[in-house]
Amino acid sequence: MTDSITIRKPDDWHLHLRDGDYLRAVLPDTAKRFARAIVMPNLKPPVTTVALAQSYRQRIVGAMPAGVRFEPLMTLYLTDNTRPEEIIQLKQIVTVKAVKYYPAGATTNSDAGVTNLARCAAVLEAMQEAGVPLLTHRLGLRQDQQIIIAFLIMRHGVKTRATKFSLLQFKILDLRSHRTVKHQNPLAGGLA
Repeated sequence: MTDSITIRKPDDWHLHLRDGDYLRAVLPDTAKRFARAIVMPNLKPPVTTVALAQSYRQRIVGAMPAGVRFEPLMTLYLTDNTRPEEIIQLKQIVTVKAVKYYPAGATTNSDAGVTNLARCAAVLEAMQEAGVPLLTHRLGLRQDQQIIIAFLIMRHGVKTRATKFSLLQFKILDLRSHRTVKHQNPLAGGLA
């Protein structure tokens, strides 16, 4: 029998480091407590390409205190103009792990976010083919946007407890709307 247990450094799966002075202020404290973190891309301007993600990662690594081990896991900011080629390039870069979906205007620095998911259909297909995760921002969303997110999670084959929650949420949202929601591909319509 042992007298102690070892708790490894946890990961932070939603980190806002921002940039400049904020980055330099937040990073040392974060790096002391976490081994890795999924870094949010909603900067001004947003991190929309692999090249921008690599540049941002270099700024993060450059701001790290000496002797601290911390791995920033980068993400891209999904926009109406994101190209499938960016996803192909992302898959080849081990430091960029996912794409983040922000509906336009839903949160801080989301003005460049998605205005209509139909415009992202080709990118979402490329993500599915490449196995690139879609991270979603749910706070402040309209009910129809949450239903679309649940649909996307199911469509992209996420097989975790989160999917079961999303399926349940999908049904609850239908009931709360007091109307019949057609369960068809929302990317084909004009929902935001």
